[in-house]
Amino acid sequence: MATESEHKPIDQLTKEEVLARMKAAFKEGDMVAVGILAKAHVRLQHEEEKTARDAVLKVLAKLELEVKDRFDTLSAELVDSKILDGVDGIWYAWDFGDKLTSIRLMKKAGTANVSTGAAKSSYIPVNISTKELLAREIDGVKIADTVYITEETKATIDKVEYVLHAGMTYERAYAFSSNGGWRNRVVMAIRRKAGVV
Repeated sequence: MATESEHKPIDQLTKEEVLARMKAAFKEGDMVAVGILAKAHVRLQHEEEKTARDAVLKVLAKLELEVKDRFDTLSAELVDSKILDGVDGIWYAWDFGDKLTSIRLMKKAGTANVSTGAAKSSYIPVNISTKELLAREIDGVKIADTVYITEETKATIDKVEYVLHAGMTYERAYAFSSNGGWRNRVVMAIRRKAGVV
């Protein structure tokens, strides 16, 4: 006696029911049916994964709003305290994997080329190692931990286009690639930041 699932259209089957039909079709040697059911199984698998991703993104979106509210409250307190007078913005980054935090207070004028890495100045030799410059502090913050990329930026390195996300520090940018052009750009940005060129 046929079960209810055996009469269902393929697009109404659950993943388990599709697998059961596939097994039966394979046993009967009906490879056409196996192929059709395999496609249905892949579709259901993708739908299941998308549902799981959407659920995670929904939770993250709610959490983002809660965290943003807390940062907004703290930022408003800092602005009200007048400590940020003359500052146009704040970039704060915390990479949980590297356990590194960095912060940068910004002024609109004169920061675009350095922060995005778009500067194309020629190489200027300096008798100070990049490692030493990265360790230097400006206003109590190491250059290494200072944000270099302040907004999402595209960069082509070795003929490959990369998207560099906001919050990348000078140290991470330096370690990102050993390509000569890229390394020269970052080193010169570090030297400008340190005020040695």
